[in-house]
Amino acid sequence: MREWGYPVPPEELVAVSEAADAFRKLWASIRPPWPHAFDGTVNDVRAIDYLDYEGINFPKCGIEGAALVCGEVLRRAAGLEWVTSY
Repeated sequence: MREWGYPVPPEELVAVSEAADAFRKLWASIRPPWPHAFDGTVNDVRAIDYLDYEGINFPKCGIEGAALVCGEVLRRAAGLEWVTSY
């Protein structure tokens, strides 16, 4: 076991996919400048940046949801895992 934290339980990781779903729905509703599915790639960050740049309000999950989406991009790109501290 790690000395610095514990794996996040699957039921808590649902928040990551719910945030991606919320941004995916918002993205589809704005006539986006490029197609994107919020699939855990760096384009998720680019799309969130575009929404912010254009002054388009984030979905209900807000900045916390954006952080989860960006965190998932980092997790996948760097081969990390979601953990929680003590």
